Amino acid sequence: MDVAAFYAKDRPDRSTQMKGIGDLVVRAYAHDPLVIGIIVEVVIELDEREEGMEFVTYDIAWADGSSSRELDIEVDEAEWVINAIKGGDNNQ
Repeated sequence: MDVAAFYAKDRPDRSTQMKGIGDLVVRAYAHDPLVIGIIVEVVIELDEREEGMEFVTYDIAWADGSSSRELDIEVDEAEWVINAIKGGDNNQ
């Protein structure tokens, strides 16, 4: 499977997404193999250089036993990805 082409197609609009603790996610960037993770902490930091600018990061425990901190734009909802792999319509 061409992972980059898969993710480029019909990606959800992240500007309206907010994920929370317990949500299942996958990395939004090309990463092989595809590993599902669960959000264990949400961290929101204000950028002191620009008023009103905030950064959202997630601490994620991955199914392969690893963990990482990812920016909000670096993860997609696992349900969306699984549905896309099955050939479902994610634009509903």
